[in-house]
Amino acid sequence: MADMLDFTNPIQWLTVLAPFTAVLPILYILYQIILPKPIPGIPYNKHAAKSIFGDIPDIKREPPGNLLIWIAAQSRRHNSPMFQVWLGPLTMVGQLVKL
Repeated sequence: MADMLDFTNPIQWLTVLAPFTAVLPILYILYQIILPKPIPGIPYNKHAAKSIFGDIPDIKREPPGNLLIWIAAQSRRHNSPMFQVWLGPLTMVGQLVKL
């Protein structure tokens, strides 16, 4: 039993590290698939496009009932009546138009 945990042998290190190293590229590819994909030409929050949670953290920071104020602030921030939002992982992009 004691020799099973002896990592002085390089082959034992390889048997432990190989599965972890094989999983890392798969996790990275899944992360890239989950990230939001912005529609070209429509403004969006750059930091939201780099997060799997999209705009949810920004919306959660607003006091309850202030969603319309957040939407108006985003419209002013982007200087555009139309912009993109992401409302969570694996969701499609939403386009908001402020009238």
